[in-house]
Amino acid sequence: MQREVPTGDLAKLTQLVAERLKGGLDANRLSFVISQAQVARNCQPTDTKRFTLSTPLLKGGARGVTFGNGTVTVTGEGQSAHNPQGNAESWFDPGQPVTIRITGMGGKGTTVSGVLPLHQSLVVDNAEYRFTIAASQRSFVEVTADRCAYP
Repeated sequence: MQREVPTGDLAKLTQLVAERLKGGLDANRLSFVISQAQVARNCQPTDTKRFTLSTPLLKGGARGVTFGNGTVTVTGEGQSAHNPQGNAESWFDPGQPVTIRITGMGGKGTTVSGVLPLHQSLVVDNAEYRFTIAASQRSFVEVTADRCAYP
C-alpha cells in the first residue's frame, strides 16, 4: 500500500486536486488546465514601471501603477525612513517590510508583504501576471511585470 500512496510533489498535487474537486470545480475544467500547463510560456515582453509608496507621512495623491491597459493595478505602503536625528521622513525605508497590493479588474487581487524584493503572481482572465517589486531611487519602488497566456 505504501508504494501506491503518493509522496512529495505528487502528494501535494493530489491533495490540491481533491480540494478543488470537493469545492465544486468541474473535473473537465481541471483536466484541461493541467493538460495545458507546459514549460514553454507564451509571454509578452516585460514591462517596468515605478511609483512612490505611501508612508505614514505621505498618503495623498495617486500611488500606484497599472499594467495590461489598466487590467491590473499595483499599489503599496511602507514605513517612513528616519534621518540621522531620528525624525521620520516622507519616503519609505527600503530596509523595512512593505505591503504591496495587486488588484485585477473586478476586484480580484492579492497582497504580499515583506522586505524588498518581493515576487507575486495574479491570474486575470486568460493572462498570468508575474511581478517583481524592488527598491528603486529614494521613495520609489520599481515593478517589473511579465504577462503570459494562461493556462
